[in-house]
Amino acid sequence: MAVSIKHTFVSPVVDQGNPDEVGPDEWNDEHTVTGLGTAAEAATTDFATAAQGGKADTAVQPGNLATVATTGAYSDLSGKPTLGTAAAENVGYFATAAQGALADSATQPGDLATVATTGDFNDLINAPGGLSDGDKGDVVVSSSGAVWEFDSSVVTAFSKSFLSAANEAGFKAAVNLEIGVDVQAYSANLAEWSGINPSANGGSLVSAADYAAMRTLLGLVIGTDVQAYDADLASWASVTRASGFDTFAATPSSANLRALLSDEAGTGAAYFVGGALGTPSSATLTNATGLPVSGITASTSTALGVGSVELGHATDTTLSRGAAGFLAVEGKRVPSPASQAAGDTLYRGSTEWERLALGTAGQVLTVNAGATAPEWQTASGGGGFTLGTYTATTSGGTITFGSIPSGTKKITIGLVGVSLSGSGNIGVQIGDSGGLETSGYSGNISNGATTAWSSTAAVYPSAVAATVVRAWVELALMDAATNTWLISVISTAGGSGLPYYGVGTKSLSAVLTQVALIASAGTFDAGNANIVYSS
Repeated sequence: MAVSIKHTFVSPVVDQGNPDEVGPDEWNDEHTVTGLGTAAEAATTDFATAAQGGKADTAVQPGNLATVATTGAYSDLSGKPTLGTAAAENVGYFATAAQGALADSATQPGDLATVATTGDFNDLINAPGGLSDGDKGDVVVSSSGAVWEFDSSVVTAFSKSFLSAANEAGFKAAVNLEIGVDVQAYSANLAEWSGINPSANGGSLVSAADYAAMRTLLGLVIGTDVQAYDADLASWASVTRASGFDTFAATPSSANLRALLSDEAGTGAAYFVGGALGTPSSATLTNATGLPVSGITASTSTALGVGSVELGHATDTTLSRGAAGFLAVEGKRVPSPASQAAGDTLYRGSTEWERLALGTAGQVLTVNAGATAPEWQTASGGGGFTLGTYTATTSGGTITFGSIPSGTKKITIGLVGVSLSGSGNIGVQIGDSGGLETSGYSGNISNGATTAWSSTAAVYPSAVAATVVRAWVELALMDAATNTWLISVISTAGGSGLPYYGVGTKSLSAVLTQVALIASAGTFDAGNANIVYSS
């Protein structure tokens, strides 16, 4: 191995050029040392130290170790002892050393007397004999010891009755402490009452003979001190008396009655049925009979306030008020002159007479689509078509033509140079006053490849962005009862390719009032559209 070395000091002296001498240039050049091993380029930290080498010399090699030294497994031990069954148990399975010491000092059953385990008097050794007959001081015992007689000077007959009681109930009876007979059973309520010190009034109230006596003590005798309950009085209790009520109740005069009434503006005395009205300065008469017709005079500022007027006999024609501004004949309302204008037409509606305002120039009187009333319509034929507003299709995804009148039976939609900002379908939707309908379009369009209608009546399917479309769409009312329209389409694009032809139907839930062009993708960005319709 060769190693290059170089002096750290660089000589600044200029070489004299003598090839037989070592000059500054040779000093400054790198020098190659050959015959070295690879360790020559390694650092001292790449090698073990002398101390580490000494430990390596004395270290035990893996081959000299027992198998258990590397596995740590019990099964790899040799000369293992034979373990008993206790080896498999936890320490909690055995008594402690302290418990063992107690066991050593414990008395064994064989060392105990028989009575220690039986507890029987007869198992006692040297047990005392029974009491024998005779006087034993204050007690006389029978020969069998079964009957003991106490001296009456020590235990009285009354005390003996306690001792001779057969049970607790007999003892309570002997001492007159039977619950419910001699003493009151404990009650938390009675315990609470025991803490109350009643006043004299309270004591008299509690000791009252009955409720009537209590009411007398309290000054609440019904009919004397208080009013008996009455539903009508209870109802009156919730009523707030009007201003002037107390004054009228105290002095029931016409003036006080007039002040009590909230809708009375007159003056003078009050008159009742059967009384003469006299000659009031002014009054509004309602539901009066026996009016002197000859005395009614014409006036422009007053009204005859009657509910109805019978012309002739009561079974003849009756005139009455139908509504504000309307006169009713036999209960049927007739438009009043004030609600009419020149040229208006009266017609009989479903329940009342109705007014149809005068139409505009050129309109003709026809029957509406529901065949329920007359209406004015633009005459069909000879200029009977109505042209819509020529609309730019340069923004948005929906171009709507609304306010199409009822009675319209034919609509034409024209598209001139219409295009989309994205690739999608151009279609038509129709709708009533509830909005455009987005389903139920039954039909298809084709130029060889067929596209079925669904959410729109397709006008030009699969139009790419900026494709210029021209189209003619015809809508014709086929059934006014179901508002079913026939839709036919002719369209072309870009001036090349086969045109599209489409036809289908769509039924609405009500009379058609609007049509719209729909972009399925992107927005409209060029062209114009318009509609023409007729009845």
